[in-house]
Amino acid sequence: EDEKEVGFDIGSIISVDLISNLLHIFNDSDVDFEELINELKSAANSFTDYACDENGESLYNVGITNYWEDSLANHPDYLTSRSANEPAIVRQITDEIGAENVYILNYDWRMDVCETADKLNDLVNAVKADTGADKVTLVSGSLGTSVVSAYIDEYGTGSIKRSVFIDGALQGVDVTRAYEKDVYFDAEEAMNYLKEVKEVYKSDSVDLNTIYQVLKFLRPQLNNACEYLNGIVDDSSKIDRIYTEVILPVIGNIPSLWECIPYDEFELKMKDLPYCSKCKYCM
Repeated sequence: EDEKEVGFDIGSIISVDLISNLLHIFNDSDVDFEELINELKSAANSFTDYACDENGESLYNVGITNYWEDSLANHPDYLTSRSANEPAIVRQITDEIGAENVYILNYDWRMDVCETADKLNDLVNAVKADTGADKVTLVSGSLGTSVVSAYIDEYGTGSIKRSVFIDGALQGVDVTRAYEKDVYFDAEEAMNYLKEVKEVYKSDSVDLNTIYQVLKFLRPQLNNACEYLNGIVDDSSKIDRIYTEVILPVIGNIPSLWECIPYDEFELKMKDLPYCSKCKYCM
């Protein structure tokens, strides 16, 4: 069977149908928890292909189908496939210096960034051999900045002319409280966040403006949802079920997500969590 590409786009997470299906459960204050958890599990089923085993390896036949060591001059479809995130940044660079001078590392975002750094090293060497250059410029964003950091730790800076980090996660991201189930849901903050995001995030796969309008229309249900979910956080039996039945089967063993936890918080808190996956990255 052909390998399935492990793409990831906000459009596969947020949709009008998903939001409407979830919020209809909160039409009144008498919420059926079993209906809610079944709806959440149904939504999570869309992401089961991303799950990893306890060794941090893909459970299913999922990976990167397009790994290139030649320039983007040979892959014009990449530059026109999407208008957001990495392709948009890459397109700006190619406009400045030409696609024949731009190479890209397509990598499995789920995997250990140190292993991905080895693949980056292979690409850097391939680019140097292809162009005759002694050094390259690395441009990375988000999790990619952690990959470059891991590359520098392992291979040094001898092959780097300059490095650009965009919206990096170099020192981890503040997700520890979420793993500890220390969360709070605020409808007003959610709407304010979405209002800002819809203005700056442009993607062909999701219409955030429509979602924002739908949430405005369903604001009473959103308020009920936040109030109910905050109550669930205080109910250990219910919040445990959401984590163990909905969240952890998908993300529990994904190495890169655990690697995004700041070192100090990981050492002090995360390894003691009763539901920590205990994969090789957490031991």
